[in-house]
Amino acid sequence: MNEINIKDQKLLILKNLSLSFGGIKAVSNLSLEVNSHEIFSIIGPNGAGKTTVFNIISGFYQPDAGEVLFDNVNLTKCRPHEIAKLGIGRTFQNLELFSKLTVLENILVAKHLFVRTNFIGELLKSEKVIKEEDKIRKESLAILQYLNLEESKDIVISNFPFPIQKRIELARALALEPKLLILDEPAGGLNIIETKELSIMIKKIQRDFHITILLVEHDMSMVMNVSDRICVLDYGEKIAEGTPKEIQNNIKVIEVYLGKEEIDVRA
Repeated sequence: MNEINIKDQKLLILKNLSLSFGGIKAVSNLSLEVNSHEIFSIIGPNGAGKTTVFNIISGFYQPDAGEVLFDNVNLTKCRPHEIAKLGIGRTFQNLELFSKLTVLENILVAKHLFVRTNFIGELLKSEKVIKEEDKIRKESLAILQYLNLEESKDIVISNFPFPIQKRIELARALALEPKLLILDEPAGGLNIIETKELSIMIKKIQRDFHITILLVEHDMSMVMNVSDRICVLDYGEKIAEGTPKEIQNNIKVIEVYLGKEEIDVRA
């Protein structure tokens, strides 16, 4: 199958999605489609509903109305761990790492979602359990090596600066073997050089792991550089969708961002 046909396949479909908090519409009748093997970004001012959409997809919030279809499975009744098993990995705005565990231990926690053993086998440390643990350890080390973290595998998370912790969280998301990788403001707290390095890494991950990436990010230079398509939200509603060039030239989008500090949609 050629690449064009692959990218035409719909991996994630949001249908008329709505969610309110205390009478305030966080997401309003949102519909969008994310193709396989593309980088799709959702942008908008603070409070536009971007992270709320991610939380609905991940199973942390239940929508008031609408559907989330992932690989033809309706996610709206699934729990977060079930959604992860279906092939969705995620990072968060605020780091969700286990700060008192080592880098490798954090990755192993994610990999154990896929362990195929039973309680008796675990108790007796059967040959099957030993083989399974050896397998996930090798897979975890391979991910750390890919992200240049292997030499740090036995160091406790709390000893690392924020940018390295961001990379570790990315490694943990990849450990879930995702078809869809959700990145929630991955450049938050990074400087210009670190953000450029992250942009290169995101495109490399998409290519090397053959996965789809769904991105929320305030750094417009990064968004315009990595995205295949972009959806713009304002007060929970979609006001535009298209290629980076189409979004840059969209009058409605420019009006929404006009005067917003830290964001320049024409970057």
